[in-house]
Amino acid sequence: MGVDVAINEIKKKTPTYRLGANGYTFATDHDTSVLLWEYCNDLELSNNNTEFLLNFIALMEKVTPDSKQCDNLLLHNLILDTGIIRQLVEKVWKNKDLNTYGFLAVFAATDGGITRVFPNKAAETWEEDPEPFNASYYRRSLDNKGYIFTAPYRSGGGELLNPENDTIGVLVSTALDITIGGKTIKPAVVGVKLDLEAWTDKFKILASNHTDNRQGSNMCGPNRVCEMDCEANSEDLLCYLVDDGGFLIMSNQKEHWNEVGKFFGVVDPNLMYALYNNSFYKRKQSFDYQSVCEQMQNSEAGAAPRGVFVPTIADFVNLAWWTSAAAWSLFQQLLYGLAYHSLFATDEVDAEGAEPRERSCVMIQTQYYFSNLSSSYNILQDCGNCSRLFHAKRINNTNLLFVVAEKLPCTSCEIEMLSQDEEEFMEENPCEELAMARYRKGPSTCFDNNNTEITSDCGRGHSFRPPLYALLFIQLLLLYPPVSAHIHSQLH
Repeated sequence: MGVDVAINEIKKKTPTYRLGANGYTFATDHDTSVLLWEYCNDLELSNNNTEFLLNFIALMEKVTPDSKQCDNLLLHNLILDTGIIRQLVEKVWKNKDLNTYGFLAVFAATDGGITRVFPNKAAETWEEDPEPFNASYYRRSLDNKGYIFTAPYRSGGGELLNPENDTIGVLVSTALDITIGGKTIKPAVVGVKLDLEAWTDKFKILASNHTDNRQGSNMCGPNRVCEMDCEANSEDLLCYLVDDGGFLIMSNQKEHWNEVGKFFGVVDPNLMYALYNNSFYKRKQSFDYQSVCEQMQNSEAGAAPRGVFVPTIADFVNLAWWTSAAAWSLFQQLLYGLAYHSLFATDEVDAEGAEPRERSCVMIQTQYYFSNLSSSYNILQDCGNCSRLFHAKRINNTNLLFVVAEKLPCTSCEIEMLSQDEEEFMEENPCEELAMARYRKGPSTCFDNNNTEITSDCGRGHSFRPPLYALLFIQLLLLYPPVSAHIHSQLH
């Protein structure tokens, strides 16, 4: 996973080897995470980041990164990253007032395994995966160009995740592109954590710049009145920022701030349906044919009337016969138990006729993504007396869709409720109803048929069967009084 650069070139830019008391002891701060890799053979691994750093620095006081017991490329990348990140903190981050920019935190993650969050208070509540390659924002930034906005994911009924100072943090990240020798590499991802409440004030500027396509129109400033007012808690307009997956990133309505990170179809079902119906979003449905669901309750159980059973003489005779058969069965079990010691071991078995707790089912998962449509104005969501206009435009160099809509005067529109939660595909014959049949990929190579193969030895279980004379001998012993009394005393 390292950078495709010769190790000698990295050594030229690598700071001092020493990471001990006179070196990069700042790495033990709580606002820094180091990838928990096995850099050296003698390195004692730990899931705790601070403990791992202490073990790592203690080892670096004894050996150098060029030691044969260490992975030289990983160590040189790590040391190079720590030096660069340290200068970034000391010369840039500490000289900026994050509050003036509406930032809760700034961060950087490198392919060498360093994750640095500033300030320390924000690092204590950092919930992203400390390993960059496992963090969603890191992978999405590497795979996409521009700025990637990421809100904390929550299901439709989930509560807000860890609010900081009564506000919500939205991650904005981008990958750094560096060209070396004609090759472009992405050695790090940097980003900020936005203060949601502070950035909702900027809707006023976004509305004028992105929803009014008239030439020479007046631009809205922070202190100017505009035709389209996206002020916080506006009584006329709804303003949203929705990401490429259909999740809410920002809203000018304070009542929606607690729903940031939810699927937009849960926040405003009518508007999400209008966006999908007007080709701003497409969807991809995938099916899991091997899912297991809970058994559905049988509503007819217990509905039939029951009468009182009155036994007859035949029933009593039947009972006597069954009692005799049960006694003989228990005696046979004793005989077989003496021959089979394994029968005394208990196994869990299901009662005959008991209904299974789970059943096989087909689950459907729906994912939404941007289409090729980038902008459209004055779209009418037609619903009779409940119609409204809305505008939508993709924001360049981001994964955001900016939507401005009139407030819906009523809720009488009949629409398809869009959802991205996994749900059961409720059809009587799901395999016949699906548009695309299941495809099973065959093996890359096949085994030739061998006529000498003995198929009777395959696929058959074998159980131990004692010879008949052994069972007869045991029965004769039981009939002999001294032996029978001795066995009886051993059993009790």
